Amino acid sequence: MQCIIANVQRRPPGVFLQSPDFIKKEMLFKKIQARADKDEIDQYISDQYEQFLLNTKQHKIILLDGWHEPEADGYCWIRKNATFLIGSSIIKEGNFLNVEFYIPDITNYSNNSIEIKFRIENEERCTLIESDGFHRVSVPLSLFLHIARADYLKGEITTSEEFSPAALSGSPDTRLLSILITKFEIAQGSPDNLNNLIHLPTE
Repeated sequence: MQCIIANVQRRPPGVFLQSPDFIKKEMLFKKIQARADKDEIDQYISDQYEQFLLNTKQHKIILLDGWHEPEADGYCWIRKNATFLIGSSIIKEGNFLNVEFYIPDITNYSNNSIEIKFRIENEERCTLIESDGFHRVSVPLSLFLHIARADYLKGEITTSEEFSPAALSGSPDTRLLSILITKFEIAQGSPDNLNNLIHLPTE
Protein backbone atom coordinates (compact mmCIF):
# COMPACT_ATOMS: atom_id res chain seq x y z
CA MET A 1 0.00 0.00 0.00
CA GLN A 2 1.35 3.40 -0.94
CA CYS A 3 1.13 6.12 1.69
CA ILE A 4 0.48 9.76 0.92
CA ILE A 5 1.79 12.82 2.69
CA ALA A 6 -1.10 14.78 4.15
CA ASN A 7 -1.70 17.78 6.36
CA VAL A 8 -4.90 19.44 7.53
CA GLN A 9 -5.26 22.77 9.25
CA ARG A 10 -7.50 23.09 12.26
CA ARG A 11 -11.04 24.21 11.40
CA PRO A 12 -13.12 26.70 13.42
CA PRO A 13 -15.15 24.95 16.17
CA GLY A 14 -18.91 25.04 16.49
CA VAL A 15 -19.73 24.78 12.79
CA PHE A 16 -21.01 21.21 12.82
CA LEU A 17 -23.30 19.15 15.00
CA GLN A 18 -21.35 17.94 17.99
CA SER A 19 -22.17 14.95 20.20
CA PRO A 20 -20.22 13.56 23.21
CA ASP A 21 -20.40 10.01 21.93
CA PHE A 22 -17.18 8.45 23.17
CA ILE A 23 -17.00 6.20 26.20
CA LYS A 24 -14.04 4.27 27.51
CA LYS A 25 -14.63 0.65 28.41
CA GLU A 26 -13.29 1.25 31.93
CA MET A 27 -15.68 4.19 32.46
CA LEU A 28 -18.60 2.07 31.33
CA PHE A 29 -17.65 -0.68 33.78
CA LYS A 30 -17.49 1.80 36.68
CA LYS A 31 -20.98 3.09 35.91
CA ILE A 32 -22.34 -0.44 35.67
CA GLN A 33 -20.63 -1.53 38.88
CA ALA A 34 -22.30 1.29 40.77
CA ARG A 35 -25.70 -0.18 39.88
CA ALA A 36 -24.93 -3.87 40.44
CA ASP A 37 -25.02 -5.99 43.58
CA LYS A 38 -21.51 -7.03 44.54
CA ASP A 39 -22.16 -10.75 44.18
CA GLU A 40 -23.60 -10.21 40.72
CA ILE A 41 -21.11 -7.67 39.34
CA ASP A 42 -19.24 -9.98 36.94
CA GLN A 43 -22.34 -11.34 35.24
CA TYR A 44 -24.07 -7.96 35.29
CA ILE A 45 -21.12 -6.26 33.62
CA SER A 46 -20.95 -8.98 30.99
CA ASP A 47 -24.66 -8.72 30.19
CA GLN A 48 -24.72 -4.92 30.19
CA TYR A 49 -21.58 -4.61 28.08
CA GLU A 50 -23.03 -6.91 25.42
CA GLN A 51 -26.17 -4.78 25.40
CA PHE A 52 -24.04 -1.66 25.07
CA LEU A 53 -22.34 -3.12 22.01
CA LEU A 54 -25.74 -3.58 20.42
CA ASN A 55 -26.54 0.06 21.12
CA THR A 56 -23.41 1.36 19.38
CA LYS A 57 -25.54 1.97 16.29
CA GLN A 58 -26.47 5.23 18.07
CA HIS A 59 -23.01 6.63 17.22
CA LYS A 60 -21.48 5.50 20.48
CA ILE A 61 -17.80 4.70 20.18
CA ILE A 62 -16.16 2.31 22.60
CA LEU A 63 -12.44 2.90 23.10
CA LEU A 64 -10.78 -0.47 23.64
CA ASP A 65 -7.01 -1.03 23.87
CA GLY A 66 -4.16 1.43 23.38
CA TRP A 67 -5.82 4.66 24.62
CA HIS A 68 -4.44 6.82 27.44
CA GLU A 69 -6.65 8.88 29.72
CA PRO A 70 -7.99 12.03 27.99
CA GLU A 71 -6.10 15.30 28.38
CA ALA A 72 -7.71 18.41 29.88
CA ASP A 73 -8.77 19.61 26.41
CA GLY A 74 -10.48 16.30 25.66
CA TYR A 75 -7.81 15.04 23.27
CA CYS A 76 -6.39 11.57 23.84
CA TRP A 77 -2.91 10.10 23.31
CA ILE A 78 -2.66 6.59 21.92
CA ARG A 79 0.06 3.94 21.84
CA LYS A 80 1.36 2.50 18.56
CA ASN A 81 -1.84 0.50 18.22
CA ALA A 82 -5.31 1.58 19.38
CA THR A 83 -8.62 -0.17 18.76
CA PHE A 84 -12.27 0.88 19.04
CA LEU A 85 -15.82 -0.06 18.06
CA ILE A 86 -18.20 2.30 16.28
CA GLY A 87 -21.87 1.92 15.44
CA SER A 88 -22.45 0.99 11.81
CA SER A 89 -25.27 3.56 11.59
CA ILE A 90 -22.61 6.18 10.77
CA ILE A 91 -22.96 4.90 7.20
CA LYS A 92 -26.40 6.51 7.09
CA GLU A 93 -24.74 9.93 7.59
CA GLY A 94 -21.76 9.65 5.30
CA ASN A 95 -19.43 7.49 3.27
CA PHE A 96 -16.14 8.61 4.86
CA LEU A 97 -14.85 8.42 8.42
CA ASN A 98 -11.94 10.74 9.22
CA VAL A 99 -9.68 10.70 12.24
CA GLU A 100 -7.99 13.99 13.09
CA PHE A 101 -4.82 13.98 15.19
CA TYR A 102 -2.13 16.37 16.37
CA ILE A 103 1.67 16.14 16.18
CA PRO A 104 3.19 18.62 18.68
CA ASP A 105 6.81 17.98 17.66
CA ILE A 106 7.80 15.85 14.66
CA THR A 107 11.36 15.57 16.02
CA ASN A 108 10.04 13.20 18.71
CA TYR A 109 10.11 10.48 16.04
CA SER A 110 13.08 8.91 14.29
CA ASN A 111 13.73 10.34 10.82
CA ASN A 112 11.36 13.21 11.75
CA SER A 113 8.38 11.34 10.35
CA ILE A 114 5.65 8.92 11.37
CA GLU A 115 3.37 6.64 9.36
CA ILE A 116 -0.28 6.30 10.42
CA LYS A 117 -2.64 3.54 9.26
CA PHE A 118 -6.39 3.89 9.84
CA ARG A 119 -8.60 0.81 9.39
CA ILE A 120 -12.35 0.25 9.56
CA GLU A 121 -13.03 -3.46 9.08
CA ASN A 122 -11.27 -4.33 5.77
CA GLU A 123 -10.89 -0.75 4.55
CA GLU A 124 -7.48 0.76 5.33
CA ARG A 125 -5.69 3.97 4.39
CA CYS A 126 -2.32 5.30 5.48
CA THR A 127 -0.48 8.59 5.53
CA LEU A 128 3.12 9.64 6.12
CA ILE A 129 3.42 12.69 8.38
CA GLU A 130 6.54 14.88 8.18
CA SER A 131 5.47 18.06 9.99
CA ASP A 132 4.02 19.33 13.26
CA GLY A 133 0.37 20.33 13.55
CA PHE A 134 -3.10 18.93 12.86
CA HIS A 135 -3.45 16.12 10.33
CA ARG A 136 -6.16 13.81 9.08
CA VAL A 137 -6.50 10.37 7.50
CA SER A 138 -9.78 9.20 5.99
CA VAL A 139 -11.31 5.77 5.31
CA PRO A 140 -14.19 5.23 2.86
CA LEU A 141 -17.31 3.53 4.26
CA SER A 142 -19.28 1.22 2.02
CA LEU A 143 -22.85 0.03 2.40
CA PHE A 144 -21.45 -3.49 2.48
CA LEU A 145 -19.96 -2.78 5.93
CA HIS A 146 -23.41 -1.95 7.29
CA ILE A 147 -24.90 -5.11 5.80
CA ALA A 148 -22.04 -7.34 6.92
CA ARG A 149 -22.01 -6.16 10.55
CA ALA A 150 -25.38 -4.75 11.51
CA ASP A 151 -24.49 -3.45 14.96
CA TYR A 152 -20.93 -2.14 15.06
CA LEU A 153 -17.71 -1.86 13.09
CA LYS A 154 -14.20 -2.52 14.37
CA GLY A 155 -11.67 0.27 13.98
CA GLU A 156 -7.92 0.38 14.45
CA ILE A 157 -5.23 3.07 14.36
CA THR A 158 -1.65 1.85 13.93
CA THR A 159 1.47 4.02 13.86
CA SER A 160 5.13 3.36 13.15
CA GLU A 161 6.51 5.28 16.14
CA GLU A 162 6.01 6.05 19.82
CA PHE A 163 8.10 7.97 22.32
CA SER A 164 8.49 8.48 26.06
CA PRO A 165 8.56 12.07 27.38
CA ALA A 166 10.65 10.83 30.29
CA ALA A 167 13.31 9.42 27.97
CA LEU A 168 13.36 12.48 25.71
CA SER A 169 13.42 15.29 28.26
CA GLY A 170 13.58 13.87 31.77
CA SER A 171 9.86 14.56 32.24
CA PRO A 172 8.06 12.63 35.01
CA ASP A 173 5.67 11.40 32.29
CA THR A 174 6.74 7.81 31.63
CA ARG A 175 3.91 6.95 29.22
CA LEU A 176 4.63 5.66 25.73
CA LEU A 177 2.94 8.08 23.32
CA SER A 178 2.34 7.94 19.59
CA ILE A 179 -0.12 10.59 18.31
CA LEU A 180 -2.73 12.79 19.96
CA ILE A 181 -6.25 11.98 18.69
CA THR A 182 -8.50 15.06 18.60
CA LYS A 183 -11.77 13.83 17.04
CA PHE A 184 -13.50 11.68 14.46
CA GLU A 185 -15.51 13.13 11.58
CA ILE A 186 -18.28 11.71 9.37
CA ALA A 187 -18.19 13.07 5.81
CA GLN A 188 -20.30 12.63 2.69
CA GLY A 189 -19.01 12.59 -0.89
CA SER A 190 -15.47 13.59 0.08
CA PRO A 191 -13.45 13.71 3.33
CA ASP A 192 -13.77 17.54 3.36
CA ASN A 193 -17.59 17.59 3.22
CA LEU A 194 -18.33 17.05 6.92
CA ASN A 195 -21.74 16.01 8.23
CA ASN A 196 -20.99 15.32 11.88
CA LEU A 197 -18.25 15.32 14.49
CA ILE A 198 -17.65 12.69 17.17
CA HIS A 199 -15.55 13.99 20.05
CA LEU A 200 -13.53 12.10 22.61
CA PRO A 201 -14.60 11.98 26.28
CA THR A 202 -13.64 14.82 28.59
CA GLU A 203 -13.71 12.73 31.78
